[in-house]
Amino acid sequence: MSVELANETGVLDQVASNGGFSDLVAASKGNRVLEKFFGVGATDSVEAVRAELLRLEGEPDVEDTARAMAEAMKGQELVYLIR
Repeated sequence: MSVELANETGVLDQVASNGGFSDLVAASKGNRVLEKFFGVGATDSVEAVRAELLRLEGEPDVEDTARAMAEAMKGQELVYLIR
């Protein structure tokens, strides 16, 4: 299984495996912007979420996942997580 990022017209990209997504969520603990995005599973505050993803520090795989997710949502107004 995987986690995909989508907008109102369809899937943008597969951004993580379920395990990789769990690691990303764990690394974002304490970050209110990312906790809200991961908890709700959608955001219209795309640029704020992108900025936090690009700042996130952790294991190399977590950072890679965060940057891939930030890149996939670039230029979008609304994104959803599909699990």
